[in-house]
Amino acid sequence: MEALRVLKEFGCALDGETKDGGTPARSAARRGHAEVLRALDGFGVSLDARSSKGLVPAHSAASC
Repeated sequence: MEALRVLKEFGCALDGETKDGGTPARSAARRGHAEVLRALDGFGVSLDARSSKGLVPAHSAASC
């Protein structure tokens, strides 16, 4: 989770979204990376936030 800390320290948006609605939290959920999700939550990233496509990380986790 050191990488997330460094990204946050340098001002990167840990809750950013790609043009197709992808977010770091959705990617972590889709891949089953619970530790990354906990770290993102600890950095203040909302795990309930909907993407522009209306999806939340739980949608990705459910499709694993």
